[in-house]
Amino acid sequence: MFYDYAPTYAKWQLDSYFDLSSEQENWVQSQLEHHFKWHRNTELQHYISFLREVQSRGVDGLTLEEIEEGNQKINDFFLRITNHLMDDSTKFLSTLEPRQVIFLEEELLEMNREREESRPSSKEERIEEQYKELLDSMEEWFGKLSDEQNSQLKKIHDGWYENGQVKYFVRDQLRKKRQQAFILFLKSNPQQDEIYTWLSYWYENWSVPNDQDALKQRKARIQRNMRRILEVGTILTQAQREHAVAELQVWIVRLQSAIPVNHD
Repeated sequence: MFYDYAPTYAKWQLDSYFDLSSEQENWVQSQLEHHFKWHRNTELQHYISFLREVQSRGVDGLTLEEIEEGNQKINDFFLRITNHLMDDSTKFLSTLEPRQVIFLEEELLEMNREREESRPSSKEERIEEQYKELLDSMEEWFGKLSDEQNSQLKKIHDGWYENGQVKYFVRDQLRKKRQQAFILFLKSNPQQDEIYTWLSYWYENWSVPNDQDALKQRKARIQRNMRRILEVGTILTQAQREHAVAELQVWIVRLQSAIPVNHD
C-alpha cells in the first residue's frame, strides 16, 4: 500500500516546500512513480539481506566493528537512492522560479519557529523528553526493561549530556546553517552542472561544500552515536536481544510482501 500512495504523498511534500506549478506537478508525479517503482523492484531485497545479517550478528550482541560496518551499508543504501534521483533532482532545481526559492525560504523559517515553540524550555526538560524517546524506542525493539535496566539506561543517557549542550541546540544550529547555505545557493542561479556537484557533495557528506568544520562534526557525531549504541547494548539480556531479532523478522516479512511477484 505504501508504494501505491508514496509518489503522490512525496509530490505533496515537494509542493508544500516549493509551491509547484501545474507543469512541475505533472512532471514530478511521473518521475516519482518511476523512482518508487525502481526502488520497490530492486532495493527491498537488499534491505532484507541486510536485516537478516543484523539478526545473525545481533542475537548475541554487536561489536563496534559490526556497528561500523552496518552504518556503512546503510549509508551505501542511501547513496544508491540519491544516485538514482540525481539527474531528476538536478533538473527540478534548475527549473525553480525566484518566487519558489522565496517560498521555500519562508516555509523553512516557519517550520523552524514551530519546532522551537513546541519544545520544552529548560535543558532539564529537554533531557527528560529525550530520555523518554530513547526508552520508548528501546522497549519497542527489546521489550520491557526492568527497573534496574531503566535506572542504568537513565544514568547512561544523563552522562551523554553532563558537560555538553542538549542535542536540540546543536541540531538546530546545523540545520539553520545548512538551510541558509542552500537558499543562497539557489538564489545564485546555478547552472545544472553546479547543482549536480552541490547535490552530490550534500548527499555524500550531509554538509554543504567547503564546510570542513561541519563535515568534521558530522564524522565525530557518527562515531559518538555508534559508541552509544555499544554502550546501551551492555544492559540488555539475551532474551531482549532475541526479542529484537523477532521484531526484525516482522520487518523482513513486511518487505517481502511489498516486492512485486513479477518484476518488469
